[in-house]
Amino acid sequence: MLAWSQTRFFITLAVAVLLVMEAVSWITAPIPGGCIVNPENYGTYYAEGNHCPTFHVFLFVLVARIVESLGEPNWVIADFTVVLAFSTIGLWVVTWRASDRQVRETEILQRAYISIEAIGFEPFRSDPKNFGDARIQVTNVGKLPARKVSWIASRKFSRKADLEWFPVNESRMEGNSVIPPGAEMKKGTLRISAQRFDRFKQGMGTRDRFLYVWCLIRYEDGFGQMRFTRFCHRYNIAALETDPSWGLRIWSTEARHHEHGNDAD
Repeated sequence: MLAWSQTRFFITLAVAVLLVMEAVSWITAPIPGGCIVNPENYGTYYAEGNHCPTFHVFLFVLVARIVESLGEPNWVIADFTVVLAFSTIGLWVVTWRASDRQVRETEILQRAYISIEAIGFEPFRSDPKNFGDARIQVTNVGKLPARKVSWIASRKFSRKADLEWFPVNESRMEGNSVIPPGAEMKKGTLRISAQRFDRFKQGMGTRDRFLYVWCLIRYEDGFGQMRFTRFCHRYNIAALETDPSWGLRIWSTEARHHEHGNDAD
C-alpha cells in the first residue's frame, strides 16, 4: 500500500510539473494561439522574436530527435503532432476544471451559512401574563457576512404530532439585514394570548397537543448567490408554564426539531 501511494504521489507530482510548465510556457510566449512548426525552422522563429512557447519547443525538439533516431518516418511525425495537439487541449481542459473546482470549493468553505434554532416561548414584557411569542435565533455560522437577509416566521396549533404542511407566504417576508460571521439575530412570531392557549388545551386530558413554529430565511451568501434556510420545530403544550410573576413560558429545552419543514441550500 505504501509503495502504491508513493508511486501515485510521484506520478501526480510529474503531471503537476508538466501542467505548470505548459501554462507558464503559453503565458510567457509572445504569440498566443497555435504555433506548430517544423523543428528545423525554430532558429528563424527565435531570431524574428516570433518563437513558440518554450515548453512546446522543448517537446517538439525532443520528439524530433527521437523520431530522427527511428529514421524520421513522416507518418510518425504527423501522428505525434496530432497526439501532442490533443494532449495540449487535454491539459488546458484539466487546468480549467481544476481551477473551476477550486473556485467552487472556496465558495463552499468561505460562504455565509444561516443556522436557525428555537429559543422558547417567551412572555411579552408589556403584558407578560396575557401574551407571548415563540422566538428563534438566527446565526451566521459561515465565514462571510450574510447580506439581504429577509425572514418570515409562523406558528400553528395542532393535535397532530406528524404535521407535514407548513405554508409560507413569501410576499409577506420582511427585512434587508446584514449578519456578520458569528453574529446572531433574534426574531419572534405573531403573539399568542393566554386565552387562546386555554381554549386549545380544553379537553386535552392526557392527549398531546402541539404548537408548531416554522420560518424561512433568505440571504446572499457573500458570492452573489441567494440562499435559503427553512426551519420547523414544535412544542408540546403540556410544557407551557404559567406563573403570576413572569407569565407564559415554554423553555427552549422543550423544543423538538420536527421531521418535516426543514431544508437549506
